[in-house]
Amino acid sequence: MSKKKSITDFEDAIDLAKDNFAKQSRHLLNTIKTNPSIDDVRNEVNELNGKATRFFHLFQRSLNEYFTGTYEVDQNILNSKIDDSINVSYSIVNYHRLVHSISEKYLFEPPIPAEMAYSSIQRFIKTHAPDEVSALKEKFSQYNLSIESFNSKKPHVVNKKQILYGIIVGTLFLVVLLVIALTGDGCPTEFQSRIFTPILALAGAGFASALPGFIEIRYRNWITATGSLAVFCVIFFSKPADLSDFKDCDGNADNRQKNLSGIVYYDNTPIESIEVKLLDQNQTTNTNQFGKFSFPFNFGAVDSSLKIQLKNPNIQLDTVIRIDKVALKPSIELHVEKYCVVCTHKNSDGKLTNRRKKCSSSESYISKYAKGFTDSGNEQNLTTNCTYGK
Repeated sequence: MSKKKSITDFEDAIDLAKDNFAKQSRHLLNTIKTNPSIDDVRNEVNELNGKATRFFHLFQRSLNEYFTGTYEVDQNILNSKIDDSINVSYSIVNYHRLVHSISEKYLFEPPIPAEMAYSSIQRFIKTHAPDEVSALKEKFSQYNLSIESFNSKKPHVVNKKQILYGIIVGTLFLVVLLVIALTGDGCPTEFQSRIFTPILALAGAGFASALPGFIEIRYRNWITATGSLAVFCVIFFSKPADLSDFKDCDGNADNRQKNLSGIVYYDNTPIESIEVKLLDQNQTTNTNQFGKFSFPFNFGAVDSSLKIQLKNPNIQLDTVIRIDKVALKPSIELHVEKYCVVCTHKNSDGKLTNRRKKCSSSESYISKYAKGFTDSGNEQNLTTNCTYGK
């Protein structure tokens, strides 16, 4: 296993990359004075781009690694890095000014950096030297360089102690959740249900505080949160799990007995007079004028799935819909497909003699209807045309 570089070693590597970048810059300028070919200039620019990329990458890597607990840094090192970051940022601008002017003169495309190529140095300056941001944004924009990280929030920096504390806090709250979930028989009490989601959110936020990265959320235009607080808000408001998912309510008949209600849609339109039957429970009702139905229902008695039969002879409906128990909710929506056909008869003069539209929930019924209409037209020496749709 290789030994971790010291700060001195890291800075020496940065200085070497900087020297190579400077030497190649001078070499490029000297080459241009010799009236070179376009290919020679392009090759020199590509060589310079490699040296520049190496230098800028190493410097930004030092910003990422020095201040995350990997190295012991003091205020002097921080102040030095702030000054260096400003100088390197102007070096980035000057480098792109040079290659743009050369590429315009020799008519070739300049090297284009990745969109986030300079994100680390921009965030560092945004955090530690905000007074420099405005001028640098203007300079970067002149050469179409991304300034997104100048506008972003301070990155979430995680040190070793924060990782440890985050894991400890998250684990403690998970233990509390287990105690709540496993104590007591039957359905959860109102108190248990109320505190389950906040504690779950606190556990998630605790673990999130140990992770590097940045997250920001806005909820209904009145809550803005970042970092682990954002994770707390996501869990608290979305409620990905409920205590009833972990506790069995079958021992309490009062809690088992609820209403199962729903709406039957026929081509996305509520439809009345549909016979709705729960096959295993042997319960039957009909939808009202708004397509709604309701049953007194024992959710605890459902095995693996609920089977619902829908019937209506007027639209040739006779089908069974199966809903898995895990997906079953007190309010459901049932959708029935609608198939339609428009058929016409025309005589030998092209005059329309008959037009019919038929709709049904059965695709095979519509096909048979169209065939019968066509056969009838053939018997009368009429031209038949049938168009399918909804």
